[in-house]
Amino acid sequence: ISYVLKNFFKRKLKINYFLAIILQINPKLVITQYDNSAEFHLISKILLNKNIRTIAAQGAIRTINNTKSLKKNFFINEYLVFSNYEKNFYTKNNFEVKKFYPVGSIKSAAALDFFEKNSSDLSKKYDICIISELIKVKNLIDEKYMIMLRNFIQNIKNFAKQKKLKVIIAGAGNKNSEIAKIENDFYNEIFGENDYEIDHSDKEYYPSYKNILKSKLVVGTHSTLIREALGLNKKVF
Repeated sequence: ISYVLKNFFKRKLKINYFLAIILQINPKLVITQYDNSAEFHLISKILLNKNIRTIAAQGAIRTINNTKSLKKNFFINEYLVFSNYEKNFYTKNNFEVKKFYPVGSIKSAAALDFFEKNSSDLSKKYDICIISELIKVKNLIDEKYMIMLRNFIQNIKNFAKQKKLKVIIAGAGNKNSEIAKIENDFYNEIFGENDYEIDHSDKEYYPSYKNILKSKLVVGTHSTLIREALGLNKKVF
């Protein structure tokens, strides 16, 4: 309480609250997978001289569009990234990062660990895995994006039908969720109600990663899973 009051006019209450807790615990390390957290960037800079390491693990693909709002206060001391691509991207665009560690995707590693511990069947079952990427903007579907996506999926359907290929769709939503309903309506319209397979399994069991590994080709438009599929040595389009 005393720390928050002492720094009340220096910074936002939320930042002071986090700092008060961290300094009270006095850990050796503060780590997050929310590498796009504005609070983490500010806290990392303040903790730089407190002998407390701060590490961010990349949670998703990062572009100019989804990082530009952070650029003013962007600071990561140690950054676990997917590959050297991120190192080049952040350096080229003048984002302040002290150390890069290209280690791959933490989520992919967790999925592989889960499959190994549970002796999961990862044998090839599908020819194509479609990464479902329906985007909602302020509770409205982005129509420009949807037109592009509809054309893209229609082409995949036509190609799969012509070549007699088996397709699995890695759903973005959990079963019975609003997103799952939107996805079902969308794919019903293109494939027909009973002519496609979509997986809305609980994300706790890494179904998208499993479907990726069980497929010969992974296709999508703008998804972190596409980058992660590359890291899993899959052919992607």
